[in-house]
Amino acid sequence: MGSVFDTVPGLLNRIYCIPHDSFEALDELPNESTLEVNVTHEQLSDLARGGEDIVALSPTRYAEGTGTDPTAPFGKGYDIRFDTAREIVFQHKAPSKTVVRGQDTKNKRQWLQFDLDLLQIVNLAIQYDPRQAFLALPVVPTVSHLGTALDRTVFVDIWEIFARLQQRRLRTDYLLVEFLPRQNPLNRYPFDSDGKLDLKEYYAIRPKICGKYAGSQWGMHLTEPDPYYDIGYGDSLLAAAVDWYPLLRAFRDADCGLPIRHLSRTDGGEAPTDDWFELAISDQYAPEYRDHLKRKYALYRYAQSSDEALAGQIEDWLITDLERRYQRAIEQEVLSPAATDQDEVTDGVYEERRSIAEYIQRFQHAQDPIRYRLQRPNRYLYQAGNDADTILTA
Repeated sequence: MGSVFDTVPGLLNRIYCIPHDSFEALDELPNESTLEVNVTHEQLSDLARGGEDIVALSPTRYAEGTGTDPTAPFGKGYDIRFDTAREIVFQHKAPSKTVVRGQDTKNKRQWLQFDLDLLQIVNLAIQYDPRQAFLALPVVPTVSHLGTALDRTVFVDIWEIFARLQQRRLRTDYLLVEFLPRQNPLNRYPFDSDGKLDLKEYYAIRPKICGKYAGSQWGMHLTEPDPYYDIGYGDSLLAAAVDWYPLLRAFRDADCGLPIRHLSRTDGGEAPTDDWFELAISDQYAPEYRDHLKRKYALYRYAQSSDEALAGQIEDWLITDLERRYQRAIEQEVLSPAATDQDEVTDGVYEERRSIAEYIQRFQHAQDPIRYRLQRPNRYLYQAGNDADTILTA
């Protein structure tokens, strides 16, 4: 019986595969700036098609307004001129290294490792709800793949990472995303552990994505508890990780992103009291955006407050608000319940647990808490529809 390669002439010559040893030895991965420029350029091109206005803030800036947000100290803003507007945020990450790892010697996989800063995740979770802020992970191990950087980028909802910290106090150290050469029609490198062609190997339809809990243990096991958890990857926004084009369609259709005006939602759950809040926010903003501004202001006041009692009050408000939004996302099925699972993990993982309060307290005395530990997050604003009677500065 002939192999699958016998049915397609020249197939072996067109497969772009990297043997395990060579893949693991790669040490000149594209840096974050290079990847960000390539991915951002393609994102802006796609977003501009069909929209009446697209604004990109940090690092690319254009069409930015010169006014100041009415809930200063948030700095210079941008004018919202149309009757619908939404924002979406991407924190770009570059792979730190290549990894070859599997649950046994016969099922090794090639991964790119993306290191995480949990303070980035906490900051974005404080400011944004699920399906509004994403980690952008380009699965690009060499410069030869830069031409398809956006096609190779996986977008992981930051709340998929944060929810495990919120619910179980479990810290995620890094993410592993499997490298699958797109040129390979089998969607998987056909090498076994000895570097030989092996057609009996399992071929994945999509890359596998794993989160690695903090701790010294790094091995994967078939039967024993290990420090990894799976992150669901699919075409629907119900999945924790998606490709660019499903995400783009959802953003255009108002199924994800932060509404700025003319959109409403049902809260579910009672908001925490906010006696410390002293600024009026125009009701021209969408309810979600007013809540977003309130959280940003809370973070700012918390970091700048020298009053211990007031700081404690705002800290309690932030913690309560995070729990309320987490529960709402679960109830509305915006966030996967898988984040609340009680799967067995190693003892070392439990030893590394941290509370939300411990992370929030690190924002105290930060000069710029809104951007604290964030590295040039891309914020895209999409506007469409008719000219609004009132121009907002957001």
